[in-house]
Parts: sequence; structure tokens; C-alpha cells
Amino acid sequence: MMNKKRTCSFVRDQIKQARESRDLLARCWDEPVTGSALKERVPSDCELTYQHSKEVKQQGDLFERCVDLAEANVKDMTERAWGWNRSRTARDMGHPSSRFLICLRGSTELLGFVCLRFDNKDLQNEEDRPWGTYIYELQVKETARNSGLGSVLLDTIVSISQLVNANCVRLTCFKENTKALRFYQRHGFEVDEELPKCYVLRKTFDDISSIEVSDPSKPSNSSDSTPSK
Repeated sequence: MMNKKRTCSFVRDQIKQARESRDLLARCWDEPVTGSALKERVPSDCELTYQHSKEVKQQGDLFERCVDLAEANVKDMTERAWGWNRSRTARDMGHPSSRFLICLRGSTELLGFVCLRFDNKDLQNEEDRPWGTYIYELQVKETARNSGLGSVLLDTIVSISQLVNANCVRLTCFKENTKALRFYQRHGFEVDEELPKCYVLRKTFDDISSIEVSDPSKPSNSSDSTPSK
């Protein structure tokens, strides 16, 4: 009987999380200032979904393909910095608190994704406001680079972060990945902390009215191929 109750509770939690994820992305698209602009920049043959890590793991090999893409993009830089460990990367990405923004073409081809968490550990007398959003991975498939997809993924996460009242978005960027650094700087990120092999970048904002979406009319370049590290 106890196992049945736990199973029912788990299913209810899964359904609740799925609904919350869909609702949050829908609110992002409906945001009057930037939502329509973001949605229009998603290629017509692609779909963006925002999901909890548990949902991603339940969709066949989708989670493993996300890990594969991260490995293809940043394995060499990670190896030079502190050593690549696929199991550790998968463990971090698959954490119960992780969320994913995933772009699929034709419902099957993975073009890119963001893995993030909302971090409350430094919360200081700000009611229920998350301290910030931390992007663990922002990865774009090589054949989808220079299309503006990286900007769409990043801008969407910034918008979602403000909808949940986070006060900043942070991520790690390898020092040698100069294209990635320029990409994030153009999106309003600044160096928050300098480490031996990487920078911790931060984009801070105060309220929903301060959301800034990159101008899609500006020429794209290799910056959209860059991962978060």
C-alpha cells in the first residue's frame, strides 16, 4: 500500500512539473514586450520545449543525446582545463533541480539545448526570489550554427529567469573560447569572477521591463556555435 501511495505521489509530481514547465514557456511567449519577437525567431520546422530533467530522461535517448552534444562541443576544452568526465557531466545535467530548454527539428533532430538551475543558496532577505539562474550548458549542433539559434535559446532563458523573479543569469565560459565570450558580452553579460581557466559571467536585471532581446536584424556569426563553457 505504501509503495502504491509513493507511486501515485511521484506521478502527480511529474504531471505538476510538466504543467509548470509548459506554462512557464507559454508565459514567456505571451510576454507583450519580447515574447512574440522571441517566438518568431524560432525556425518554422523546429520546436522549443522547456522541461524538467526527469521529463527529458523519460523521452527515449534524448537526455543521452544532450550529453553527446555537450561532449562533442566542449570535451577538448574541458580536458585542457580540468579533465573531461562524461559521467560527472551527465550527473550534473541530470540533477533533479535541472531544467532544459530544448530545440528539436521535426520532433527528432536535436539542434541545441540549455541546461540550467534556479539557485537559492545565496538568498538574503528577498522573500522567495531566487538568487539567480545558472546555465550549466548552452550547446548548439554544428550544422545549426550561425542561424541565430544560440541567441534564441539564451534570450528565452533570460526571459524565463525574469518571469520567475530571478535577479541574474550566470554561467561559466572558458578563457580560450573567445567566440563564446564575445557572444555573451553582446548579450549583456559581464565578467563576475576570473578563475585560472575560465570566467564566471553574469547578466543582472531588476525587473521584467528590463528584458532585452538581441536584434535579429544584426548579422549572425560563429558566436551562435558557442557553448556556455
